[in-house]
Amino acid sequence: MTAGRWSDRAAERALARGRHWLSAGPWPPADTDAAGAAQRAVGIWLADRSCPAPPHGQDRSGSRPTSAAPVTGGLRRQVLAALQTAPEGGRSAFGHPFDALRADPAVLLRAADEVGSATAFGTDLGRMADDTRSAWSEVLPIALATAVRGHDLDAGAALLRASVFLGLADHAATQGAGAFLTARQRPDGGFGGAAAEAKAPGDAAVRLPLTVSCVWALAELRRPGVTAEAFAR
Repeated sequence: MTAGRWSDRAAERALARGRHWLSAGPWPPADTDAAGAAQRAVGIWLADRSCPAPPHGQDRSGSRPTSAAPVTGGLRRQVLAALQTAPEGGRSAFGHPFDALRADPAVLLRAADEVGSATAFGTDLGRMADDTRSAWSEVLPIALATAVRGHDLDAGAALLRASVFLGLADHAATQGAGAFLTARQRPDGGFGGAAAEAKAPGDAAVRLPLTVSCVWALAELRRPGVTAEAFAR
């Protein structure tokens, strides 16, 4: 893999490791943490939809997967909408896309949400005026670079998804953000946390939303359209 770009093999490896972390835990019983179990199930679904099926009885890391409840369309929408705004349209939060160019994580996240909403997760670019789309196509690579420089995994993952929605999957900034996320993955397969290996259930629960968000971003970059599929009724 050349510096600053990711490879398909690196993507599949990162998604397999993320899936393993989501499967292996340690996790509390599903009946005591329904929300966490739902997030894990959706993260596993995203990894599976964006990568080839593993050998029977194994996940891609070589370990036997834990059983999971069926992932319904309603569950996918509920979990992903909690991580990023579902497409609803409405008034823009920005007078102009260039107003989003601030080193403020909340602003960067709102920009990613807006592009996802305005493009129906990349399925309807015609909903966005040509001049607005052109402006966002200039803004998102800069915003991504800002997130990467700030080592902001949360904003980086959201902006990476938004860039793919806008048709910028092959842009150098988008590819570089994919490489950034894979480089920041922990040895145990999750994302976030101060320790190289985080085994405590409490720490894992804190890392769960970020890990699902990063898996979601890598899945969308590897297989554009998986988000729209997740939200399909």
